[in-house]
Order: sequence, then C-alpha cells, then structure tokens
Amino acid sequence: MAEKIGSLVHIRRFPVKSMAGEMLQTAAVKYTGVSGDRVYAFQDQAKRNNFPWLTARQMPTLFQYHPTWSNPLEVEVQYPTKEDFDLHITTPDGIVYNIQEEALLTELESLSQRPLTLRFSEASMHDARPISIISQQTILALEKELDLPLDHRRFRMNFEVNWDNNIPYFEDELVGKKLQIGSTLVLEISKRNQRCVMTNIDPDTAEVNDSIFKHLAEKHEACLGIYGIVVKEGIVKAGDEVTML
Repeated sequence: MAEKIGSLVHIRRFPVKSMAGEMLQTAAVKYTGVSGDRVYAFQDQAKRNNFPWLTARQMPTLFQYHPTWSNPLEVEVQYPTKEDFDLHITTPDGIVYNIQEEALLTELESLSQRPLTLRFSEASMHDARPISIISQQTILALEKELDLPLDHRRFRMNFEVNWDNNIPYFEDELVGKKLQIGSTLVLEISKRNQRCVMTNIDPDTAEVNDSIFKHLAEKHEACLGIYGIVVKEGIVKAGDEVTML
C-alpha cells in the first residue's frame, strides 16, 4: 500500500554543469532527469576519459556564472528542439555571453588554464544518476553537527524534500525503494549520494570551507542525500506529495 512520507519543497535545475542553478515551481522529469538539467558542460580536451568536465573542483568561481534561458523551457513540450535550449551566461563581472560565444570559452580557458570545448547533450551529463534528493531535516542536522549555517544550494540537489516523520538522514533508508512524487513521476532510489569537495564552496562568494567535506568524509562516509532513477516520467510541482510505493 502506498504511504505518504513527505512533500517536495523545492525543485532545482542546473543548465550548465557546475554553474549556478535556478529554482523552479514546476518541471518536466524525463528518464534522463529534469528537462534542461546539466545539458551543457565544458569539457577539458586533455581529458577524454574519467570525468573530463571542468567543474568547481578546479575552478570554484564557476558557481558565480549564472545561466538564463533565452526562452523558458515549456514543461508541456515533450520533445524540445536544440534551439529551445539556448542560454545566456552572466559572468561574475556582469558580462553576458551566449553559451555558444567563443569569448565565453576563451574566458573560461584563461581562468582554468585548460583547453576546453563546449558540449551539449539533451540527455544531460550527470555524475551518477538523473535525480538527486536531500531532505531539509538532513541539512538542518548537518548544520548542528558543524555548528555552521549552510546555504542549501551547496548541495546542488534537484529535489529538496520535507519528511513527515521529521527524521534527519531518513532518505538513506529509502535506497532500493520506489517513490512517487505528484500524480505521475515514479523514482527508484538507487544509491546514496557520494560527495566531493564541491560541498566546501559557497555558491555566492566561491569561498572554500574545507571543514564541510572533511566532516562528511569522517562522519557520513562522504555521503549526503540520495540518487533516483526515473521509472515513470511526469511533471512535478513544488508542494507535491512524496509517497513510498
């Protein structure tokens, strides 16, 4: 029997890997994840295998580059064209480039000291699984453990949820379970979310606090949150119920 276990509080999408994200009220979720999530990435041409992307690990100020859509992606459009994914990027200095502009590529190459190429994939370029989830209870518990306020955007999750039982780290118990969010979307929770030093980076200032990932590594097996695989596509909205099937 299905059991309501929480609600979806926030939906986030990150159009360019390791750049700033956006908050959504509604989103189309496909087998590849949230439509428009991580569809662009800058690839280090010197690295063809083993995670070739330029990320905030190498260049923390990437978090300060803000993508915006030329035209908002329509959630009802099942098969958007490549033109629908057109983006503009605002740099930390306030300069606005089209995602395709050579000047943006040149700037990132200069700052990162890496030979780069822009890559696009409608299927998205995730690290592990299409959907990442963390609960508000878990982030609040981590704040208490660290005695440090934490901007929730540090963790770059697609779905921020609130558990009815109010238990921190409850999501870890859901690995292997199926969740329904809203009226249609079904996820299978496949694994815990293995974290890295990107959790140390403030999303606004790009300042680094090494204590955050160190604590996760020492106390939580370097994990925070969970990953889901999309079993059934659907449209979700903030406030939707989360049900365990």
